[in-house]
Amino acid sequence: MGCMVPLKTSGDRPPLLLFHPTPGDVMGYGNLVCHLGNDQPCYGFVARGLLKDGECHMLIEDMAEYYIEELLTNQIPESYFLAGWCYGGIVALEAAQQLRARGKKVAYLGMIDTMASAIRTRKVKQRIVELKNAFLSSQVPPGHLRNDTGGWDVAAGEVDVYNIDCRHEDILKEPVVTDLAEKLVESLARHQRQSHQ
Repeated sequence: MGCMVPLKTSGDRPPLLLFHPTPGDVMGYGNLVCHLGNDQPCYGFVARGLLKDGECHMLIEDMAEYYIEELLTNQIPESYFLAGWCYGGIVALEAAQQLRARGKKVAYLGMIDTMASAIRTRKVKQRIVELKNAFLSSQVPPGHLRNDTGGWDVAAGEVDVYNIDCRHEDILKEPVVTDLAEKLVESLARHQRQSHQ
């Protein structure tokens, strides 16, 4: 068994390629895949460390390269639609960069509740002080104070943001996953139309 596993093979749309979050498996995507519709095939990438005799990758670049090598040996159309939740979004981003470096077309990159690396690596204490100081010096009433783009607006020119009111760990669970799937189907359809133009 390879690292690329079929989650749903039926459908006539370009396949959605889902990259694993931190645990390394793609089982958490099950609910999402069910809600994407009958015409949306999906494949997932599982961590090499979960496979028989598999060693864990130490670098995200090596991990993405390993997944791309398997992707390119499969009969997947060469207009790639990538997505990932949490850490899986970071892996999807690296895979997208490597695919583009090889001259491949990445038509879609979906980041599901994934923070930009620069933001994730900040020290928590420093971030708390920054937020406290910003709050105390602003005239903004208490409430929703986070950057909706998750920091991706710095790394990418255009970022589409879809807010779903839930905790991070609940986004792939019922009933919230139906809202996520609705937004993802809408976003994928728009990008699939654009990739055919």
